Amino acid sequence: MKTVQGLVVLMAMSGPSVLAQGASPMKVNHVHATVKDLPAALEWLEKVFEIRPSFKTDQMASIPLGAFIVILDRGEQDYPLTIGFETDDCDRDFGRAVRRGAAPIESPNNKAWGVRAAYIKGPGGLRFEYEQGLNT
Repeated sequence: MKTVQGLVVLMAMSGPSVLAQGASPMKVNHVHATVKDLPAALEWLEKVFEIRPSFKTDQMASIPLGAFIVILDRGEQDYPLTIGFETDDCDRDFGRAVRRGAAPIESPNNKAWGVRAAYIKGPGGLRFEYEQGLNT
């Protein structure tokens, strides 16, 4: 796992949990998200999270988040995708993103499944989730 501006990437998987008989071990390592305005999406990510692509062209950009990679592809329309971050302080990290210009979708609140979660609107169809485990 890698810390990105106080956030620990939640989506990175350390290994397979179940394999079909005869299958090779696999790990999730990236996801593609389509955005209409790639330059604006990259600008937003740099402004709000101080994240920059490791590789980019006019048609795509690769955004490393620890062991996990988000690839933004330029397309005709935006497609929805939620990217979840595990954090030790949901309120702090949500507030920081909003102060940096992110639009809140849902303020931090406790969920029945034992986490405190909040959501912000990202560029295009992207949204970002902050999730903090609650002590029981």
